[in-house]
Amino acid sequence: MYFNKLYSESGFIRDLAFKKLFLETPEFLTFVYEYSLQLLGFPFDDTIDLLDNNVNDNINIKNRESDLLYESNKYLINIEGNSQTSISVNLKNLSYLCALLLRQVKPGEEDEIKTVIQININNHSPFKTKNFINITKLIDSITGEVRNGQIAIVDFNLDYYDDVTYNEIDSLPDANPKKIFYLLTSKNNDKYYGLYKNSRLGQMLVRRMEMMIENFDAIFYYDKDKFNEQVAREVGFEKGKNEEKKEIILRMLNSKMSDSDIIKYSNVTESELENIKKSIGK
Repeated sequence: MYFNKLYSESGFIRDLAFKKLFLETPEFLTFVYEYSLQLLGFPFDDTIDLLDNNVNDNINIKNRESDLLYESNKYLINIEGNSQTSISVNLKNLSYLCALLLRQVKPGEEDEIKTVIQININNHSPFKTKNFINITKLIDSITGEVRNGQIAIVDFNLDYYDDVTYNEIDSLPDANPKKIFYLLTSKNNDKYYGLYKNSRLGQMLVRRMEMMIENFDAIFYYDKDKFNEQVAREVGFEKGKNEEKKEIILRMLNSKMSDSDIIKYSNVTESELENIKKSIGK
């Protein structure tokens, strides 16, 4: 299978393929999420759900869309795939963090604020060194004291592999994150079958990539509305063709989908949606 089709000129896996790997391989999401929490020393929380990727906050920041946005009982998790590194990319990602914190703040209320975790998978490290992992927290540079423990960034940097041989990767344990993340590069992808022959997660990701190649034109020559509609189906917004319309809309509401998107993807009018919301107490 010619995996190179899935990679951009930079060698980073294409934006849409990157998102689909997470959306269609929940085991990969769990792997990245659990490992990131472990690196940060944060307690695990397995109640994780996909959210609308719009990160608008309550100070009128408009049209900010993250790559992937998830929520658990304790955390908001923003996953970004960065094919390039620049000042604008770094500032954009930092703005997502701030927006996700600010949108939780309600004037006059002291509600518990969820910790915001950003997981960046970078083609090029935003740091001078080529570490595989960098961890960033808001820390006082004099005392080392954490100023705000509700912001954390984990960077996985794929340029780490520039100085690593295939044999070094092949010798790693199957569940080693360095071995799993290697699949997101375009290096030696003709050898993926052998590299992941004993890794269940690796095999699942390779199979998913095979399916994306088989549907390459349908996946990569798309408009945004069609992709958003596809994502809606992936996360269950339109799951189950035989379900009643009210049950489908309830799923959408529980997933915090906006009214405009519900109307768009469920083919109901605004008045029909309001009547359904009233009937289910929303």
